[in-house]
Order: sequence, then structure tokens, then C-alpha cells
Amino acid sequence: MKPLRSSGWSWVGLVTLVVAYLALLAHNFAPAITEPDDNGYFAQGSLLAQTGHTYFEAESDAQFIGMHWLVTPKDQYISRYPPGLAVAIAIVYKALGYKASLWVNPALSVLALVAVFLVARRLTSGGWALLATAMLAMNPQFVHHALSGDSHIGVTCMLAWTIYFLVRWWQAPSIVSILLAGLSFGCVPTIRYPDAVMALGVGAFLVLTIRGGRGSCRAEGSVEPRTNPG
Repeated sequence: MKPLRSSGWSWVGLVTLVVAYLALLAHNFAPAITEPDDNGYFAQGSLLAQTGHTYFEAESDAQFIGMHWLVTPKDQYISRYPPGLAVAIAIVYKALGYKASLWVNPALSVLALVAVFLVARRLTSGGWALLATAMLAMNPQFVHHALSGDSHIGVTCMLAWTIYFLVRWWQAPSIVSILLAGLSFGCVPTIRYPDAVMALGVGAFLVLTIRGGRGSCRAEGSVEPRTNPG
């Protein structure tokens, strides 16, 4: 495949892909939550937007309380999920309304696609980067979670940007890149606690890179750093 780094056609392709992907999401989008996990995140975000806190007290014995809400000794209900995604939901809810807040996950999925493109473009040609991004955009599970109210797209987005900043730091070490990588990954456990385990992979990458002189850990025959990184 002919590299598209200098022509800029890979960026045109990315914009076209994102527009088509957004059209797909818009066609299938409904301003509602449908799964138990969704209640743990979006009810928490709505509560935060309306009351300023992430807990509530039951007003009636007949009140519906989702399965992912835990009761404290003070008879207050708190979500079993961390508030990272709920904060983003609450901000959009306050600014644009509850229907708009349900576009948080679709928006995060678009940011994830952009991050995947940037990572791939640093490691290979623009054409291959565009192909990798298109394959993710066409993945049924990716689209499903983009239209759902769970946390997996948020984690995917933050992890993708973590990898991008780590790769940028690996190729051209700078304090800004490594700080942004840390900030991006720091968001992961605020969205979903168990996914903090991925810190083992991030830590291994850092150790191997630093021990190898921040560049000597490249596999033989791998692509050299681009001169015009995206």
C-alpha cells in the first residue's frame, strides 16, 4: 500500500470514515438506557447533575433501585461503579440536557477511533493506519458498546490515548508525552475499577523502554520513527 503520510489523504480518509461512522450511530441511536450496567453509570451521572452528589436515599419501599446500587449503613445508596464516567455524563447533562448526555459514549468511541489512527500512523503508513481504524469502526462489538451505557467504550478511549502518548514518548521522549500518558491511564480506574490491572502492561512497557534506552527495545526490522508524526 502506498504511504499517505505526505499527501494528507489519510486524514481525508479519517474524516470520511468518522462521518460515516457517526451516521451509523445516529441511525441506530435512541436516547434511553436498556441494560443493568447502564443504570449504574447514567443514573449516577443524572443524580450528580441534579443533586451534586452520587448517592441517594430511597423515598419509598416501592421505588425501583437498580441491581448495581449498594446500600450503606446510613441507608444511602451508592453505585458500585466509580464516578469517572458519571462526571462526564453530568457535565453534558447540565449543559445540554439528558438526551445529549446519552451521546457521551458515542463521542468517546469517536475519540477512540482517532487515537487508534494516530497510534497506527506513527508505526506504519497512513493507508494502513486508516485500514486499522476502519476495521475497529466496523467491529459489531465496538459499535454495540458505543450505543450502550456501559463503561467499556470509556476505558477503550482512555487506553487508546494512553498508548498513543506512550508511543509518542517512546519515539521522541518528552515530559509532556509521558505526563499525558499518565493522565490518560489515570482515568481508566475512575471509569472501571478492575481495568486498573492493565497498569501491569503499561508498567512493563515503561520498564523495557527505559532499560533499553527508550528506543533500543524496537524489534528488528520495525518501522523507524516518522519525521512528521501525527
